[in-house]
Amino acid sequence: KMKKPEKTEAEIMAEIQEAMAKTPVKDLILQFMMTLSSIAYQRLGVYQELDKTKIDLSEAKVAIDSYEALIKIVETQTKPEEIKTLKGILSSLKMVYVEKK
Repeated sequence: KMKKPEKTEAEIMAEIQEAMAKTPVKDLILQFMMTLSSIAYQRLGVYQELDKTKIDLSEAKVAIDSYEALIKIVETQTKPEEIKTLKGILSSLKMVYVEKK
């Protein structure tokens, strides 16, 4: 049985770029927003496994402010229940930020 040759890094990158080209920008923004919220929670020290010395409120604020700005961008193109969820995450992030400040 012949082993299938491994894909090169260039082939993998081409596949990723092709997939991204097919993905609506709004969906990419929503995915990025989930990443931003996760980063904000990490910088706020919410995750138990995180070393508490890595709490960085100024970095958390940048992530939260960016998340909030992106909500305004996708709001008109996103279902109301999804926006409600996004705004709920934003409220949670802001409350944790105020508690930690």
